[in-house]
Amino acid sequence: MFLRRAKPGLPRRVVAYYLLFCLIAVAWLSVGVLVTSHGILSSRGINSSLSRLGKLTAALELEFIRSGKANLQASITQAKSDFRANYCSIESTADIYLAHSNPQFIGKKVQEHEGSHLRWGTITGVRFTDEAGTILQEFRVSLMADKQPFGCLRIAVSEPTLWSTLSEVARVAPIAVLIPLA
Repeated sequence: MFLRRAKPGLPRRVVAYYLLFCLIAVAWLSVGVLVTSHGILSSRGINSSLSRLGKLTAALELEFIRSGKANLQASITQAKSDFRANYCSIESTADIYLAHSNPQFIGKKVQEHEGSHLRWGTITGVRFTDEAGTILQEFRVSLMADKQPFGCLRIAVSEPTLWSTLSEVARVAPIAVLIPLA
């Protein structure tokens, strides 16, 4: 009557350890996806900025040849919105701002930023942190008219944060989970 029957299955402690191990493996995989995605998004952002920078440089050089310094400010304002940049400027060869997305800097001395310097052919860059703590990538390229330099174009774009990467990954996460289940 009071016989002990053997319980089929595993003890609760073994099942709990198994589930904990699976949870740790999934969490580790998620962190790996986030870090990899962050690197890919940063690289993609730099590559798209560099390709658009070449087109903008050619357009600004043509604008300078056609009308001189008159329309540079309008072109810089448009470039800032096209690039979704933090700022955009053209400096003269004497290190004075000819045009800037923030008009209060026009005519003032150029501010140099400290950071790690990068180089992609004729384009140089500086990676620095601004006053608000945002990591920015500033691209610089010389502007030429009639084979003579007339200035330098600077565009600063903010690098994606881990939080923005997480939001990008979260958009496609349901697809990544559901496709293997199909």
